[in-house]
Amino acid sequence: MAPAWRVLVGVALVAAVAAGLWGTFDYAKETSERSFSQPTDAPARPSETQRLGRAIADARPLRGMRQLVNQLNRIGLKRAAVLAGERPSRLSVTFTGEQDVAARTFYEVDGRTVSLGQVFGAPLPAAGGLVRLPSDRVAVEVDDVLYWAERGYVLTIPSDARNLVGRLRWRGAGDPRADRAP
Repeated sequence: MAPAWRVLVGVALVAAVAAGLWGTFDYAKETSERSFSQPTDAPARPSETQRLGRAIADARPLRGMRQLVNQLNRIGLKRAAVLAGERPSRLSVTFTGEQDVAARTFYEVDGRTVSLGQVFGAPLPAAGGLVRLPSDRVAVEVDDVLYWAERGYVLTIPSDARNLVGRLRWRGAGDPRADRAP
């Protein structure tokens, strides 16, 4: 009888975690699509903003990599996923659960906006196709968004920006490299 209770409790915990993180991947998909379909200064539709979760900070402009890393550290992310060689233009942070946050950094790359999402401890999507990325990473592709896990984080980027994954670097608070590309 004891093992059956353990299984039942385990299934209940997995269901609770999945329910809490349900909107995380919808958020990543919708913000990646919005970054290409709307001008960078266009406001989001109210119904869309309400559905995505409670915003901690609207997409705020950034002055550089150091400010990005400091803001991500301030909201509780110990490490910041950044695209080396690209200048971050703005950051959007949203609550995705009780205390979980999703950070989305927007970069202007070759005349278009590309977003890089970062959520700590979230599961990868269960559905989707496996895709090999540059630098020997493997991702799950769902609706033109790539999801992969690294250093305890789930990262997202639009499928058509997969060539930028090789530029991914990790930065932390007090990191002297936060201002420049490697």
